[in-house]
Amino acid sequence: MSREQDVAPRGSQSILIVECKYYVSNLGIGLARNFEGLRADIRTQSELFVSNIGSPSIVRYLDARKRGFERDVVPNSPQAGYLQAEIRKTFKSYLNKHSPSTVI
Repeated sequence: MSREQDVAPRGSQSILIVECKYYVSNLGIGLARNFEGLRADIRTQSELFVSNIGSPSIVRYLDARKRGFERDVVPNSPQAGYLQAEIRKTFKSYLNKHSPSTVI
């Protein structure tokens, strides 16, 4: 919707922010810092930084700020399942507060 109308999404209506990175080379710390800036601009209760490769500096950076992250996520991997579970948990929590009869 935001892209179709060329407007920024409303942070106040966001349930979850997920920043996904798929790289063939090392991830730079700048990616985590940009994610932190996005998180500050769009305040939500839940956020996840997702990448297909690990980066010790990004893990330390996000962990120190208590930000959610999942690394080594590729199709059909256990980490992809963990990511799906985290997303489902976030939406279930939201629905329990706003629409308790909805089942996902």
